[in-house]
This record gives sequence, structure tokens and C-alpha cells, in this order.
Amino acid sequence: MDKKQAGQTRYPVEMKERAVRMVRDLQQADPNDRNVISRVTRQLGVGTESLRTWVKQADVDDGKRPGLTTAEHGELVTLRKENRELRRANDILQAAASFFGAASTADQRGSRLRRRPPGPRDRWASMGGRADLRGSPGRPRHLLRPKDPSTLGSRGP
Repeated sequence: MDKKQAGQTRYPVEMKERAVRMVRDLQQADPNDRNVISRVTRQLGVGTESLRTWVKQADVDDGKRPGLTTAEHGELVTLRKENRELRRANDILQAAASFFGAASTADQRGSRLRRRPPGPRDRWASMGGRADLRGSPGRPRHLLRPKDPSTLGSRGP
């Protein structure tokens, strides 16, 4: 397995395991010694915080300390990635459904405006099937007419 595939960038797994074993053995030999980690880091040439993190994670994996184990962390990362992909796919499907759904339902929703009403057809013949808002029942005429006839052709606010 390649180092980058395992998430390792600097130290091999065997070196981490050996360093953790050395720290645990030295701590077991002398529990009052507080300089164990710094001595092991000098001997192996690794970073102090790196070794401290490895020991903490090994304690979590062994059940000596509460927290997320390495396996649980890997599963969580996988599930979050899958969740992100599913949300993205869902967004794409919703966008496609609204795009194609708008085209297929436009005739049904706006059909009242496109159809000629039953009755005499001569009044509606010149409209070519478009809606006549001025003739719409229930709409006040003063809202459909411009207040100033000179503003009919202008596009200003």
C-alpha cells in the first residue's frame, strides 16, 4: 500500500507503532517519569506533538481513553463523503426535475390565460390566443391602465 493511500505523509506505520511501544514500555517501567515522550522523540527523530498524538490515538484504539477510534474515524470520513455525494446528486436531480417539470406543467398551470373562453369568438379573434389582462374579470380597470398616457412608450421607473 502506498504511503499516500494510507493517509501517511511523513512517518511509516511501523515507526509509529514502535514509538508508541517504546513510550508505553518506558512509562510502565517508571510511571512518574514525565519526560518519556521527549526522550523517545530525540532517539527516533520524530516530532514531540506527533508522538504525543500517536500515543493518545493508540490509547483510544485500545479503549484506555474515550474518543473516536481509528476505524470509527475512517467509517465517519467514508459516510460523510457518501453523504456529500448523495446530496450533490439529489440537488442535480431536483434541478433537472424542476427544469423539465416546468416545461411539462407550464401548459397546465397557465392554461386559463392561453385558452379562449367559451362564447362568441369574434371578440377574441384578433388576439391570437394571448391573454387579455384588461378584459380579465375581477381585476380593476384602473390598475391595468397607465396613469399617464405619455409614459406608455417609455421604459423608465
